[in-house]
Amino acid sequence: MNGTARRAFLDRVEAGDALLFIYVAVIVRQAASWLPVSNAIAWTLATIGAGTFLWYYASTRTEERHRTALPFWLLIGVPMLFVYSLRLSFPDVSFDVLNYRLFHGIRGLSGPLYGPGDFFPTPAPYNTAPDMAMGITRIFFGYRLGTVINLFALLWAARITERLLRAHLTNSWLRHFAVLAIFAAEHLFFEINTYMIDLLAVPLLLEATRLALANFRPEARTALLVRIAFLLGLSVAFKLINVVSAIPIAALAGWRFLRDYDAAPSPREFATMFALSFGAFLAPVLPFTIYLYQEMGSPVFPILNGVFKSPFWPANSGWDNRWGPFGFWEVLVWPVKIFFRPERLSELLVYSGRLSLGYIAACLAWLLAWHDPTLRRLSFITLAGLLLWSAGTGYIRYAFFLELSAGLVLVMLTINAMRRPRLVPLAIAVLSSLGVQTVLACRYTGKTEWSGRATVFHFPAAWKRDTQYLLRDRSLRAFNDKSNRTRFAQVEVWIESSMKTASLEILLNGKAPVIGLRSWESFSSPEARRRFVHSIEAAAGKRMFTICFVDDLPDALKNIADRGLIAGERIPLEVPFYSVDHRLPLLLIEVSGAEVAAAAMRKTL
Repeated sequence: MNGTARRAFLDRVEAGDALLFIYVAVIVRQAASWLPVSNAIAWTLATIGAGTFLWYYASTRTEERHRTALPFWLLIGVPMLFVYSLRLSFPDVSFDVLNYRLFHGIRGLSGPLYGPGDFFPTPAPYNTAPDMAMGITRIFFGYRLGTVINLFALLWAARITERLLRAHLTNSWLRHFAVLAIFAAEHLFFEINTYMIDLLAVPLLLEATRLALANFRPEARTALLVRIAFLLGLSVAFKLINVVSAIPIAALAGWRFLRDYDAAPSPREFATMFALSFGAFLAPVLPFTIYLYQEMGSPVFPILNGVFKSPFWPANSGWDNRWGPFGFWEVLVWPVKIFFRPERLSELLVYSGRLSLGYIAACLAWLLAWHDPTLRRLSFITLAGLLLWSAGTGYIRYAFFLELSAGLVLVMLTINAMRRPRLVPLAIAVLSSLGVQTVLACRYTGKTEWSGRATVFHFPAAWKRDTQYLLRDRSLRAFNDKSNRTRFAQVEVWIESSMKTASLEILLNGKAPVIGLRSWESFSSPEARRRFVHSIEAAAGKRMFTICFVDDLPDALKNIADRGLIAGERIPLEVPFYSVDHRLPLLLIEVSGAEVAAAAMRKTL
């Protein structure tokens, strides 16, 4: 790298690029799984690939780096750090985290999700990329502080939001206060120190939005669209449902490419733009998608299996009908109705109404602020995204980007209305509504979150006592006594028989393959049952064990018996979960009968 190139890079690289480096590295590591190389070499290739990408991505930015102002740290950094620390000492035991998130991260960091001898060890093989990213910070900082990547993602998203508001609010302190209000959405904070992965793609979608709203210079518009496409592709790779937010952003960017200037793009320029953008979008998506297709016969397994028809899953395309709207007309009003029906929005049963306010504000902006192109375009992204989200799932964890874009619309509509005397009452009404929503969000943040943990204010002594484990909680096995470690070491095959144990099994003994029993879909087709036969025959003659929570024992025993296996001795265990004070009441059960189970299952083929 010569001096000019080095200066170009240093002048444009930003703090958020550190996360982008991690994001790209895990995608390259997924691609490296196809190579016959060791894990160390694969990660070396991933590091080189991510570093090369970051150098090019930062060096080709058209904007120079902006210094982070003091108001950002005081008005945004400190409050976010405060929220992050509320439950920091108490280790995350969220349902999804124990059910599969940790499992996906650990397996992804060392290679393919499924290893030899595995049989559907988790509910579904979701893309491992975001869990791998969290796994990296967990390796460096330990279990409690491994969630700091969520805090970094929100801080990066806040920096992008502040840049979006610069042309609308010139006062730095007022602008940063507005950003704080935009981020006052409780469901964002419900995940800030958990291993749930929904926050990681939020800055990617926000940056793509910022670029889609930026000035499209004719000489640089193709490069700009390619950059937008890559960010959207990376967000979709991290969570497929992000496509509902990516579609409106891509549509706006494409429309502006075609229509913003008198000189329309030539056919050659259009073809070049489309090919490069499509390739940039697919690049982060393809590694795991191809693996999934090779492994399961569907690129989005198990989603939309009524369309893709994997032989390993029932032919259905349904969504959990506990959540979301029913019917066309409810889809149209769902963003407003969720304020009154939070029990159909998520398991946490609370909602302060950010999307409801944003939906109404976006509709008003189209009627009253048509002359403001930024607000009009942002309102389009928000409205279209909300309707697609409602039609897709209507589930709150899949709308975090929309919570922030709705906040941006509310703030920009207020600013726009304040500049027009006859609309000042509207500005006051919007500000008052946003204030009430913010108060509710703060109240809910202190009340609950996905892991169900109390805050420092509820148990200050326990919170302080568990801070001794910060940076010292990298190994769950190390928290167990010698007798427990000996028991786990003798496991040659894990039988996953109940909820929330797959991640525990791989944390306690990551060398043993995992055979899942509890998902009926995994046994619904001859191909799936044949796969089970191969796995259980490979386990014959090996010591098989399952662990389950005490309360889940009846379900575990039923699942074992239903698959033709035999439950043996039950050993009660109290497993310290990264704390001597936080113990999981488990049972370790030896399982036998692999040959009998294989023979019985063969009769169903």
